[in-house]
Amino acid sequence: MENNGESKAKEVSLARAFFNWKTLAAVIVAGVIVYAFFHGFKREDLEMLAGHIQRMNLVAFAFGFLTYYMAYFFLGLRYKLLLENSGAKISLWQGIITCFMGAATNAAVPAKVGDLYRAYLLNKHSNIPVGQGLGANMGERILDLAFVFGIFFVMSRLLFAQGSSVLVSRLIESGSYLLGAAILVLILLLVPSTRNLTLAIFPGRARDFAKKFTEGVTGSLHRNWHWLIASSAGLWAMESLRLYFVTKALGVEMTVPQIIFTVMATTLLASIPVSFSGLGLVEGGITELLKIFRLDAALGLAVIICDRLISFVSVVVLGFISFLFVKDAS
Repeated sequence: MENNGESKAKEVSLARAFFNWKTLAAVIVAGVIVYAFFHGFKREDLEMLAGHIQRMNLVAFAFGFLTYYMAYFFLGLRYKLLLENSGAKISLWQGIITCFMGAATNAAVPAKVGDLYRAYLLNKHSNIPVGQGLGANMGERILDLAFVFGIFFVMSRLLFAQGSSVLVSRLIESGSYLLGAAILVLILLLVPSTRNLTLAIFPGRARDFAKKFTEGVTGSLHRNWHWLIASSAGLWAMESLRLYFVTKALGVEMTVPQIIFTVMATTLLASIPVSFSGLGLVEGGITELLKIFRLDAALGLAVIICDRLISFVSVVVLGFISFLFVKDAS
């Protein structure tokens, strides 16, 4: 039986992950970006921003809040399916809680530490190997990347048939490279000869970990595609409805393609691991995109702030409360 010292050594310490130089660097980077972002607005814009938020329809905003958290049902369901595909069993409720705790960690700690925390929780409560859990996380990321980038590309072609902005072009280019890299990794892991060659690089116990990771990635995506696609569609429908209700709360008129396009762009920007959930990058990037849709600066900023209150601030607050009550959330 493990003694307390050995057991603690194996645990994921979120406090240690938060209070280190990498987190400090991410805070500084996010702070600089946010400062530059707000510094670019005129005083009149900020005064108009306050007026837009004061006149916000709280009922519509509440619906946006509810639809965002309804998305965790589909996220948890999909995560359960991915793990079951790879040979692991968890309940739907455990899938929902694990996904939320991972999202809360990613919102508070940079470098996608929440993905590691998910795998830790699965290992702690369901005895699922950490490598297998991380592999399922990677499978989920590949699925999301394909889904999000595919929709983003289609919406960009619908909205910008006559040519898109530099930012949109850069997002399409970056998304193409990421998707290409993900497909290449998947092929390397699926083909027996390249998979064995890749595993041979790792020594000893690291090879066992890499094998579990490989099984988690390839196993999570090899069946139940109809349910994986359906749960992904439900997830992104809820995310889009969140922004729809935020725009209605502020009296902003945006078409359905514009809303879906903005949500997918937000997701792509938030995936860049330089700050907490893309803090700073998302705000700056989406401001530029909303200008393309002819929203004035103050109203566009109000949309961004209200949307991030739901998708970022509330996750940090509720996540902190959850960490106080979830067993072993060290």
